[in-house]
Amino acid sequence: MPHPLHALARRSRRLLAVAAIFCLGLSESGLAQVAASATAVDSSTATAAYLLNFLRFTEWPPEPGASDIAAPYVIGVAGNRDLLDSLITLVEGRTVRGHPLRVTRIKDARNALGCHVVYLEGEKIGDDYLLSPDEVVPLLQGRPVLTVSNAPGFVARGGLVQLFREGTQLRFAINTDALPATGLALNSRLLALSRKPPAAP
Repeated sequence: MPHPLHALARRSRRLLAVAAIFCLGLSESGLAQVAASATAVDSSTATAAYLLNFLRFTEWPPEPGASDIAAPYVIGVAGNRDLLDSLITLVEGRTVRGHPLRVTRIKDARNALGCHVVYLEGEKIGDDYLLSPDEVVPLLQGRPVLTVSNAPGFVARGGLVQLFREGTQLRFAINTDALPATGLALNSRLLALSRKPPAAP
């Protein structure tokens, strides 16, 4: 069993790597550093960095009856506890455009309704329950929720952002056809970095 201090040191290095990427502007060089972290640290680190940058470079429509106090931006995670834990630690005390950040675990498709960003893990990790995109995506269609997954064929099934491997690099594809109905506005730099996803098996 790894020594607790060694595990803590590895966790600290992962979080520092994500924090460094979070501070980058979204650019080709920034994307390269995000992708490099997927091999230098681990996939959860790179995924967390992507989710935070997606949040930073997306604008949500005004919420009806919103007060002067900025409500939290909520990131929901299903099926990846390591990613969930890393995000919870990372977002503590951070804000995006004045909104505090909160991370929550999604155990049921209905839990996704209160989120701004929803990540669905596409691969079985330990005993964590996987939510199928077919359970979640139809429920969120037409709502201002940015859905993200590494599940094969995610954008073809109506999801908004699909993460995938291109060699050793972690890339993303954006479903621009589905965006207008959500009311979300993605930064042009984010759209420019989108790649064509691999064909679903």
